[in-house]
Amino acid sequence: MAPTDSAQSTLRAVATMFAAILPDANETCFLQACLESGETGRRAWSVCEDRFGDLVPAFREDARLPRRLAPLLAAALVRNGLEAPPLLVTLLRTATLQEELRTREYLRIIVDVSSRLREAHLDFLVLNGPALATLYDQPWLRHNHDFELLFLRHADVERAARILEQLGAHRILPAQPAPAGSVVFLHPEGLPIGLRARLFRSPHYDLPTVDLWRRRSVVAVDRIRLDVLSPEDALLHVLAHATYSTGRVSLQWVADAWHLIRRHRELDWERFQRTTLEAGLALVVAGMLRYLAHEVGAPVPNDVLVRAGHAMRDTSRLECDALFAGVRATNPGALGALLGACTSSTERLRLIWWLLAPSPTYLRRVHRENPTAWPLLYVYRPLAFAARTLRSPRTAGNGAGRKSLAERAT
Repeated sequence: MAPTDSAQSTLRAVATMFAAILPDANETCFLQACLESGETGRRAWSVCEDRFGDLVPAFREDARLPRRLAPLLAAALVRNGLEAPPLLVTLLRTATLQEELRTREYLRIIVDVSSRLREAHLDFLVLNGPALATLYDQPWLRHNHDFELLFLRHADVERAARILEQLGAHRILPAQPAPAGSVVFLHPEGLPIGLRARLFRSPHYDLPTVDLWRRRSVVAVDRIRLDVLSPEDALLHVLAHATYSTGRVSLQWVADAWHLIRRHRELDWERFQRTTLEAGLALVVAGMLRYLAHEVGAPVPNDVLVRAGHAMRDTSRLECDALFAGVRATNPGALGALLGACTSSTERLRLIWWLLAPSPTYLRRVHRENPTAWPLLYVYRPLAFAARTLRSPRTAGNGAGRKSLAERAT
């Protein structure tokens, strides 16, 4: 059955939102050069050189490429028997050495903090950082800049907080909105440490922490073993986090997801898909997996990709609202860029409608602490949008956003 006009405009609007999240053509080319091996990796490097020319300015001056991935590129050049200009080789070696030195200090802090919390008989899962670094050939090939712990109970968060304070850490404001009841500390040596009892930062996605604990995995870090998310849950967390985190511009999420899928060939895709539906992440996962498989060669089974295509077509209004919120939360100018990237007036009207009149379930989740206020938002949001439009009439027609995002949406 052919999609209706309404369904077609929804699909186009969703594609535009994913274009704002997923890496563009230049970034994808760079990722291919960093991740692929053999002849595929050598071709990717050749294309990357043709596209960028001298990569040193791309790393240094205009920051088109995230420097934190420089060690991955250095390893790929060696792995694939490739040569690079001397100045670029020096830059890559320097970045790798710096990452190796800071990773040693990072892991030392991780071991110390984890040991102290274990001595207090606290149960926790280690997220990101050391949990994902074990997927790489060397831990310093992954840039690690913080340490996040997921506790079974909210009460354990405060118990852990008191232990960190005894170590000399102090509370700081999180760089991004955090789940209710979570706290962030700064270790005396400068490492941010997040404590939480809820996996996702977004209020729209959720999984019972007790279930995450029940199917946990274990990794060895230095001299201790750490409880971490199962490979399926870790992949889901990486993909979800990339939709609502400013950190996605580092492209680290692509390397993490790629390594998760490559390293865990036994990954239980049936369970992954069941958990995806339970968490409300079917749309997010559909768009991300299709990118990983088609653009950077992640070995996602074909039947999983087929189901992902169905999820894109059968997406719910709440999932669209949640994805839209994630795009806008990480980029103040996202609305103008999204509207400018639209290829038709119906697509543009679809996005404006989602902005002005999100689903009641979406508003209840966002304003769960003040449930009596959300009905009033159906009046407030159109008025606020009209006021912003009058103050800045060029917002909806941002030309720069139209060019870059339109190219990425096709």
